[in-house]
Amino acid sequence: MEQANADGFDLGTRLPLEILPHILSHLSWRVKDLAACALVARSWNRYATPLLYARLFLRDQRRVRRVFASLEANKHLAKLVRVLEIRVFPFGLPAEELEKLEASLLRSLQHCEGLEELYWTRTGSLTDRVVPDLPKLPSLHTLELTGSSRFYTPASITTHLLAPSKTPNLRHFSLVLPDRDVAAELPNWASQLGKKLESFSVLCQHSAIITDELLARIAEHLSGLRRLSIAGCKWVTAEGLLPLLQSAKGQIRELAIEGLAIHPSTFHTLARCLPHLVSLSITYPRPNLCSASEHWQALASFVEDLPDLQAFTHYTSSWNTPKGMYSETLDSDQDDNDDDDGGTGAERRHEQLQQQRRQTSATSLSWTPRPTQPPVMREPKLSATFLRRLIMARGAQLSKLRIHGIATSTEQLGEVCSGCPQLRDLVLHLYESDKPSIAASISHLPKLASLHILSSLYADLFLSEDDLRHLAKVASPELRQIGFRNRVWLVERSSSPMADQVGDPGDDDNDRWRLQDGRIVSLNRWDMAAGTFPEVLLVVRA
Repeated sequence: MEQANADGFDLGTRLPLEILPHILSHLSWRVKDLAACALVARSWNRYATPLLYARLFLRDQRRVRRVFASLEANKHLAKLVRVLEIRVFPFGLPAEELEKLEASLLRSLQHCEGLEELYWTRTGSLTDRVVPDLPKLPSLHTLELTGSSRFYTPASITTHLLAPSKTPNLRHFSLVLPDRDVAAELPNWASQLGKKLESFSVLCQHSAIITDELLARIAEHLSGLRRLSIAGCKWVTAEGLLPLLQSAKGQIRELAIEGLAIHPSTFHTLARCLPHLVSLSITYPRPNLCSASEHWQALASFVEDLPDLQAFTHYTSSWNTPKGMYSETLDSDQDDNDDDDGGTGAERRHEQLQQQRRQTSATSLSWTPRPTQPPVMREPKLSATFLRRLIMARGAQLSKLRIHGIATSTEQLGEVCSGCPQLRDLVLHLYESDKPSIAASISHLPKLASLHILSSLYADLFLSEDDLRHLAKVASPELRQIGFRNRVWLVERSSSPMADQVGDPGDDDNDRWRLQDGRIVSLNRWDMAAGTFPEVLLVVRA
């Protein structure tokens, strides 16, 4: 390896050493690139190694064994770890090898004195052989656990992981898919976490395990909450949610209530406990719980009663769309429950969808014009009255607006863009193929940093990569991310000495467009090497 000279220059690259940390910081979480940089020279190794070990996301079974072997043998490397994600585990190993791996894991954790975030979600990797020997984690402030207790005793988590003597600075706790045994122990977990807990999250999958009674029991221990997320608990109502909000005494700033059984008529009661709420994420009620008009009216009043609201997310999924909320193009008497009409409702919907798919397929193969009649839409339509009330009440302060699975017109997009000038994060589900109107609307958002347009496969709207480049070109200079459906690009603007060679914006083969000020706008694919996933696509489908 090359040395740095006395003048502070790296002899191999001739780079001033003081700018090297800044350069390498742009490679954070890119394991392969940081590993390569660590081999360039001793000076590079000194700056690249802490970044390389700061976040370990274990999503490859072979990598699990190598990482823990390295941390066990090199204590100085273990001390660099700040974030550890155990998402996989090599269960196919012989029993003796598996026990050796667990012992290596425990010895590695003993050296991870600076560990701040631990995500241990792989069922089967957290066992009764491991939990009793877990070391003290003095710096840990965020913990996410699997809720499946098939391999560990929930009471042992209470004693050996959540006790203040083991995790004295734990402030954020998440539980993924809890089973009945974990739910029964949850009040004891809450007792150990106590007033220091600022964030509490439970994610279920349309489950009845978490109940109002259980939430009321844990509420008395969680008086310091600032963030609360309850998702997929199908029988939880306002009666279970209110004790948690009341215990927090108006301190909740972020609330996610998704896939619950909260009737819209109770929204005004919840709002009284949320005087400082900044972020709200909420889904449609369960089928047959309320009418469409009742839902939209109550939701509009809800956001009007939240004076500090700056981020609003609202979405629906196939099972939780209330009766009567489908588009007018479907029969109004159809019900989600197939047993009510002997299955004929489901058969009609299936036949409609199959017919539409055949039409779409024929269109794509023969390149003939698409039908002019409106497509069949399964999504509910965004209420015009609700949108106007939302914009009038909170439009001036909204910085994030995400509406998934709810059909929005280009006219409504225009209302959002003209009435919410502070928006930095926008997600809407469009269905009309009016690209000039979309571009004109987006250009009115001066602070927009992230734009994602959703659209159903059977909708008229389709945006090519060239269309997205045009949107990025007319959008705010702040735009850094743009997407359509399940694709996401990073937007880059830069000056180039080859600017004169940049092609015509109308050229489909050109991936860079020059702006009027001479800068170039280009789209780069999402960087999966960083081990992250576009946050906009992580909406919980509770």
